[in-house]
Amino acid sequence: MRNHQEFFLGTRLIFGLGCVEKMGDEIRKQGSKEILIVTDAGIVKSGVFDVVRQVLDSSHIGYEVYDQVEPNPDVYHVDRSYHLIHNRTFDLIIAIGGGSVIDTAKALALLLTNKGFIRDYEGRGIFKNDAIPLFAVPTTVGTGSEVTRACVISDHERHLKMIVGGPSLAPKVTFLDANLVTKLPSHLVAATGIDALSHAVEGFVSKNANPITDALNLYAINLISSSIRPAVADSSNLEAINGMLMASTITGIGAGNASLGIVHAISHVIGGYYEVSHGMVNGILLPHAIRWNWIANPMKFATIHDALAMSHIQRSTDEKAQGTTEAVRSLLQDINLPQRLSEIGVDESKLDEIAEQTSKDGYLLFNPRRLSKDNIKTILQSAM
Repeated sequence: MRNHQEFFLGTRLIFGLGCVEKMGDEIRKQGSKEILIVTDAGIVKSGVFDVVRQVLDSSHIGYEVYDQVEPNPDVYHVDRSYHLIHNRTFDLIIAIGGGSVIDTAKALALLLTNKGFIRDYEGRGIFKNDAIPLFAVPTTVGTGSEVTRACVISDHERHLKMIVGGPSLAPKVTFLDANLVTKLPSHLVAATGIDALSHAVEGFVSKNANPITDALNLYAINLISSSIRPAVADSSNLEAINGMLMASTITGIGAGNASLGIVHAISHVIGGYYEVSHGMVNGILLPHAIRWNWIANPMKFATIHDALAMSHIQRSTDEKAQGTTEAVRSLLQDINLPQRLSEIGVDESKLDEIAEQTSKDGYLLFNPRRLSKDNIKTILQSAM
């Protein structure tokens, strides 16, 4: 037990159907005059951007739009985006989109006040000047970036996903409006939803967990368990998709404070080698990580099992903990996600390199069971 711990939440949450209509009031409270909206072409095409645009236009609020964010943004994309806007003055950025959009917006908010290149700020607390204030409107159900104080940027040259962090990167206000997520395609509900589950599970069993993060992450696991299947079946199911949206943010807070483990450590490296869905990689790795980790905390893994299986069958704690692996696999099958790294193009010849780089990832400090490079490779091989 540690002498003391801290819990951080720098984001004010506004949630409920239609809550994005409050944005004009929040901008006036902020006193912002020069606004940049960061989004991507898919959000513009979907009509989600139009909803926010109408709110701002009706409030007579001016803004500029950057809608060229790419999936899994890399360092070159971020630096190029910054170059396009660096001569302008902005006092608020509004990110409308999933994790890629929100993370890019955070990176731009940092660069606009600190200048240079995003690689200059790799790590936590490296930059000196606070980032420009950020509002977030998440349109997927898994990132958690709408409440975290870090962004993740791909660095394909070094084959890794780079973390840049600092308290001012946490959005000032986040709007959780399920109306904006009802057209999310089934495969994206599945991939981002399983990402949220991986956050909740790893945060719940993290060595850095505490009673507050446990409460948040366990509630998120229960909410995902009851919501993800109907949300994947039909994202216009408002109760289910709202449940997933809330769960994503709740575990973003919980796991963001407790930290993560081996699933995300490996996923960061795989994302640096391959253009693959972060959530999909996490989903594939999760049951294999559970199979390795359960002996470190059987009681917590048994609790996860009961939440995922939505039952309290009479089995021993160890039996339930071990059964968590199959509960996750059953979920992956139900929502039609791949269960092998080979299915998404991971090459077995790269496993040594991936294991070597993973062994240096900071998240391993919080994994409930100690891991060597050979252990990491074993997990990778079992997931192939």
